[in-house]
Amino acid sequence: MTPIVRAYGIVRSDLSRDATDLDVQRVRGLSRQCGFDLRGLRIEHGDADFGLLLATLEPSRITALIVPTVAHLAGWLDAVRQDVSVWTLRPAGCWPRLNVPGKVADFVPVGLP
Repeated sequence: MTPIVRAYGIVRSDLSRDATDLDVQRVRGLSRQCGFDLRGLRIEHGDADFGLLLATLEPSRITALIVPTVAHLAGWLDAVRQDVSVWTLRPAGCWPRLNVPGKVADFVPVGLP
């Protein structure tokens, strides 16, 4: 039996701008395509509240964070990867969780339908 991946989505409206609603739909679509259990999705305007928001991921048993692009986590990517894997829509793929200190885990492109 494959374990359920509990996911959370974040879309920054200051980056997505007029495409915010489309990026929200795409995050939901990626979650469905991958068979993730999308537990929530937040639209943020900037990263001012990211510290508190991201600190809740691991206690909530979230294992994947979905964002439109890595820019939506600018400055937070390595910190987030201590707790979860990060999935991006553009380019489509995954930044794996950093399980081993000092070991680099590169981006893994994923071909999605």
